Amino acid sequence: MRRSLLWLILLLSMLCLLCACKEEHTCDFGAWTVEEPATCGAWGRKAQCCACGQRQESAIPPTERHPLLLKNGNCSACGVALQATEGLQYAINEDGRSVRITGVEGDAHKAVILPAYYEQLPVTTVGSKAFEGHGEMESVTLPETLTTLESASFVFCTGLTEIQLPAGLTAIGGSAFGFCSGLKEITVPDGVTEIGETAFAGCSSLTRVQLPQGLIALRSGAFNLCTSLVEINLPDSLCIMEGSLFTGSKLTRVRIPEGVAGLGPYAFRLCGELREVTLPSTLTQIGHHAFADCEGLASVTFPSGVTTIGEYAFFNTGLTEVRIPANVTGIGFAAFSSCSALERIAVATENVRYRSIGDCLVDWESKTLILGCKNSVIPEGGAVLRIGEASFRNCVGLTSIAIPAAVTHIEESAFCGCERLTHVSLAEESKLKAIEIYAFSLCNLLLWSGDAGIWQVDTEEGVVGMTLNAVTMEAHSHCRWYRE
Repeated sequence: MRRSLLWLILLLSMLCLLCACKEEHTCDFGAWTVEEPATCGAWGRKAQCCACGQRQESAIPPTERHPLLLKNGNCSACGVALQATEGLQYAINEDGRSVRITGVEGDAHKAVILPAYYEQLPVTTVGSKAFEGHGEMESVTLPETLTTLESASFVFCTGLTEIQLPAGLTAIGGSAFGFCSGLKEITVPDGVTEIGETAFAGCSSLTRVQLPQGLIALRSGAFNLCTSLVEINLPDSLCIMEGSLFTGSKLTRVRIPEGVAGLGPYAFRLCGELREVTLPSTLTQIGHHAFADCEGLASVTFPSGVTTIGEYAFFNTGLTEVRIPANVTGIGFAAFSSCSALERIAVATENVRYRSIGDCLVDWESKTLILGCKNSVIPEGGAVLRIGEASFRNCVGLTSIAIPAAVTHIEESAFCGCERLTHVSLAEESKLKAIEIYAFSLCNLLLWSGDAGIWQVDTEEGVVGMTLNAVTMEAHSHCRWYRE
């Protein structure tokens, strides 16, 4: 027994010695992480952790941000009676039975509360430019009596991070929340049928938008330059989509609802992360620049009813294949130009305006080649008389091309940026009369063969006779070449 006690004392002594030698650990806690956000009616919780596993928590006091004001003057969440912000300015609406907010005095209002009633009349409207430029404002509590947000009502309220729109709202005017760069999410109520021009334009922190069933129209620029936008639903009721709607967004997939007949210009321009687009069977027109610079867009299927594809509509996209339906009668300038990954071009055999021959898109009325790709072979026999402007622009996979005898003109920038193009051959008895400016600009590896001959070149010093070759063409790519 005595021996066991001695061993125990010895063991405890050794443990004490080891603990004394060990350096004391000081926890290095990281940044606070909000685990449960506070609301106006409840405390929240935040925590921070050390790499050793130690953790500490702290409570977050209730906020002063009340989501919505009920008609009885109480908060919809916490039930507390709210007092309207002092200094609000009012005006009676034309109907004489309701009130609008026209502004607020001063510029130190972080939390603004709008009343449901003023002098016993319901507050239904936030007037045009009522809170324009109040960057200090972080939250707004709207009353459930509200029906209308007029143009620019909260424009440039850059400190505003969240807002709940009341269920009775029916109208969101142009630029209502324009350039509210702190706003992160928005849910549009069911009663809204139209979102005005640039209503949320420049809301650069906006990531998610919930649109209601019943929405009919998105006016021009509604979500333009919402550069953080990753998610939005386009309801089946939507039938009007004007221009510049989602320019510069981070959307990855889009389904255009059935019923939409026309897609406005610049609608999805510069959406570099857009990978998937579903177009409706009702679509007939695609506006100019609609998908320009969507570099991640590798494929798109055109509905059979499409008749018009605007200029630059798919400029500089990642398309690998273009298939033109039978009913297309108008393809705008450079609609598919600078699609450097393009490999195949096809046109429905029933199309009376355009044809595809040798992976070339040809306007059959003018015999002009308007689009080529790295696999193109320009058809002979008079099918092509002109190689159109920018038709092969930035076609970096093109290494050689033969110009048939019937071709008379190579238009401006036709092969500009074809940096791997090494060989251009002219047919015997070539009828080529003109090579317009920049036609072979940035084609630094180019060699010519065939009927090159002596050409007249419009230089700054005057007309000069030159032989067509790589050196002279590159040195004078900004000039027009021609011969009789």
